[in-house]
Amino acid sequence: MTKDDHQNGGSKTSRRHSSTGKFRRMVKMGSVLTGAGTRLAAEKLAGMLLSDEQFEKLQQKTKLKNARSFTDAMGDLKGAMMKVGQSLSMTPGIISEEFAQVFAELQSDAPAMDYPTLAAQVERAYDRPLDQLFRYFDPEPLGAASIGQVHRAELFDGRRVAVKVQYPGIMDALDSDMKNLGAILRLVHGFTDSDMRNQYLGEIKRMMLREGDYREEARTMKEFHERMADWPGVRVPCPYDDFVRDRAFVMDLCEGVKIDRKFQSLPVGAERNRLALQWCGLLFDMFFDLQLLHTDPHPGNYLYDEQGNLVLLDFGSTKRFEEEFTDGFLMLVFLQMEKRWDALDIPYRRLGFQLPVIGIPQKALRSLHEIILEPFVTDEAFDFTQWALRKRLMSLYKKFPSLVQLMPPSNALFTLRVIASLRGVFRQYGIQINLHREILQRIAKRDIARKAEEWIAIVGK
Repeated sequence: MTKDDHQNGGSKTSRRHSSTGKFRRMVKMGSVLTGAGTRLAAEKLAGMLLSDEQFEKLQQKTKLKNARSFTDAMGDLKGAMMKVGQSLSMTPGIISEEFAQVFAELQSDAPAMDYPTLAAQVERAYDRPLDQLFRYFDPEPLGAASIGQVHRAELFDGRRVAVKVQYPGIMDALDSDMKNLGAILRLVHGFTDSDMRNQYLGEIKRMMLREGDYREEARTMKEFHERMADWPGVRVPCPYDDFVRDRAFVMDLCEGVKIDRKFQSLPVGAERNRLALQWCGLLFDMFFDLQLLHTDPHPGNYLYDEQGNLVLLDFGSTKRFEEEFTDGFLMLVFLQMEKRWDALDIPYRRLGFQLPVIGIPQKALRSLHEIILEPFVTDEAFDFTQWALRKRLMSLYKKFPSLVQLMPPSNALFTLRVIASLRGVFRQYGIQINLHREILQRIAKRDIARKAEEWIAIVGK
């Protein structure tokens, strides 16, 4: 097994330093925003002289140009800008289709710090020389991501650990990125009104800034570690309280193979499907039992160890929910399975979805559920390579235009990101699993049939 198969958070990368200069980021995004604004202004002027068909083609061309310029800038700047692009691409309707397709190309691997920069950052965090902190510190990163990177080390008492180190200046860069985010959303939004757009903006800001808070990440990791300690087939590293700082912290060294590489090593069929079902089971248990979800779906954050455990890493992006919220997702599936067409809109109202003023035809909601809930409502192994979700949704939106105004609440944004990521991985590796039985177990455990009648009765009053 190679070194880059063993990691606490991403793949090995080249020793180039990440672009975190606040002024450079401001200039870069300012230039992109100016260019996008100029293209949109030119488009409006041209629209006075073109036919409707010609103007529609020009609009599509402008969107693609703007999407490509944003993508290039986000990929170059890394950090929050890349994560913003990835998150926006994963939820239909939040941004226009042209932007979603291009933003989805963004990759999350980041260039690593060179060793002198790394050593200085560690020594600054702990106010001690590196050789007084660790008996051994591997200069080669186990993984580099958008906020920081992880290294293997050994404490003087012999414990083998992983050390997560934040890029210098990254929080200043995050602050700069957040100021640009509002302008980006105004240019790339799909069907959201200004209030919903601002809610999404606030949620993304909170999650991005939270990822840079290493003390909070260590606290969250410890909570996951303690609450999952007795879960079979699951491992979570534990942070070392004495080594938690603002810009670095130390945790257990967990080794294994990234889950996507494990999929690659297995033939299409039973073993791949078993691993996929194990992964889904872990996510379902987090969401429906703990009301606490790991929301960074990068495959590098999940390892498969030699004992057959799934190892969960990187707790910068997590989300807490109320029970009513997680139960509401189960209720959507339950009502569809029970053919309670008259009540399909109730969970949306209770969960805080934005509903169109004119209402949504019952037939439209039924059709929507047939598409988005397809893997959960049929008692058979579902073939994810055949789930043409985006294409079918776009076709349905054209048939029922009011559906495009059914927007998820902001606190669902990163949950949908996880679902979209899983769908992509499962499509790539030809996964065929029965999620219907997994969902039925959770519906029974959470007593959703009774709760559904209570919700229906309340709305009826």
